[in-house]
Amino acid sequence: MQAKWRDLLDSGVEEWNAYRDSHPEDMPDLSEGNLYGKALSGINLEDANLEKVNLAGADLSNANIADANMKGANLAETNLSGSNLQSADLLAVNLFQADLSGAVLSGVHLKGANLEEANLQGVILTQAESSHGCEVPPAVMPVALAVNTDFTGARAAGLDINNSCLLGALFRKADFKNSDFTGSELKKADLSGADFAGAKLTGVVLAYADLSGAHFAGAELLRADFYGSRLIDCDFSEADLSEVDLFGAVISGSVFTKANFYRANLFNAVFEDCRLDEADFTEANLFKAEFPGSVLTLAKGM
Repeated sequence: MQAKWRDLLDSGVEEWNAYRDSHPEDMPDLSEGNLYGKALSGINLEDANLEKVNLAGADLSNANIADANMKGANLAETNLSGSNLQSADLLAVNLFQADLSGAVLSGVHLKGANLEEANLQGVILTQAESSHGCEVPPAVMPVALAVNTDFTGARAAGLDINNSCLLGALFRKADFKNSDFTGSELKKADLSGADFAGAKLTGVVLAYADLSGAHFAGAELLRADFYGSRLIDCDFSEADLSEVDLFGAVISGSVFTKANFYRANLFNAVFEDCRLDEADFTEANLFKAEFPGSVLTLAKGM
């Protein structure tokens, strides 16, 4: 980090912002600087170079960080509530236990980011409107709006992002173990290779989603909607699939050992080369359901 910018930071947020206002062409370079625990509430860091900066435990509430380069930055336990991070580059950033409540993250890049235990209450990740297909009453804002947001490779175990609109989001190989997605909209999302083991996904909409190679072992998927989705080589062992809708889903090579299909709608479903040993189909709708090449040893309710 250049001494010029360090000295200006030490003079306080008010002087920093005044300088930025009078010198808009001068882009700050704080890359690789150590700003641990720094009080920077309301600071203007728009277009700044913050690559690999250490801002762990810092106060960046209500800050303007739009279009900033934050690749590899350490933002663990950082207060980013109410901040504007629109179009910022958060590639491989560490947001462990960070407070992002009410932050604007429209157009951000989150590939490889660590979002474990982060607070995303009221986060806006896109300027989503009803035209995107999400029904979001103004008085009942979801935890997050994330249409087409890229979470590829993100580590977010234990994340609470229930009742969110995540249409078309990319979750390839992301870690969401034990996370809470209850009531969320994941229509047309790419969940291939993602890990949702032990996650809460009750009432989630996964219509037309790609779940190829995804892990849902022990997950709660009560009343989930899988209409038209791809369940190729998935692991649903011991998952709760009670009252799910699998009509029109493509199901092949997946493991459903000891899964619970109580009252599930499996009308016209085809389970090709799947493991369904000890699965429970009690009161499930199996009309026209087919199981070519599948293992059904000790399955109940068939």
